[in-house]
Amino acid sequence: SLLGYDAEEMKPLNWTTTLTPPEWRTYDAQCQAELCQTNKPVRYQKELFRKDGSRVPVELFVHQEVDDDGSLLYFYSFVTDLTEQKKAEESLRQKTEELENFFQVNLDLLCIADTDGCFRKLNPQWEKTLGYTLQELESHHFLDFVHPDDQKATQDAIGRISNRESVLKYTNRYRCKYLSYR
Repeated sequence: SLLGYDAEEMKPLNWTTTLTPPEWRTYDAQCQAELCQTNKPVRYQKELFRKDGSRVPVELFVHQEVDDDGSLLYFYSFVTDLTEQKKAEESLRQKTEELENFFQVNLDLLCIADTDGCFRKLNPQWEKTLGYTLQELESHHFLDFVHPDDQKATQDAIGRISNRESVLKYTNRYRCKYLSYR
């Protein structure tokens, strides 16, 4: 059902030449050679042709059966459809790219920080505004840069966030590299 063939249609098909796209055949052969050399199951990903000519991403877990003298009797494999996994991976990649683009072009100071007070990600505007390199900022707790008069409000906001409350807006002044605050 994965490939669109019934059992009788599958029997005469050659796995390597009929069902495997040409660009995967060398990789397929390498994986089979590894299996034969080590006699240990091999797990790998590739694509297969469906009956309608479309492709489906799959993961193969291939075993071999040998007789008492070590001669190969046959291969058998478990095939898992990776279509949904690949869609999810692509969606995650796109969202990550969107977030990265948003971070890079935004003129506001954007950061991701944890509730322990550590910077996790900063956009380039921090460097332009405060004069520190992003590496200098990321190696410190953000409270190290917050104006002393803003510390309590910042810690209160962190506490609310830790309790899963929304904090929509608050103001901090941050120390610049040359000791002024912005």
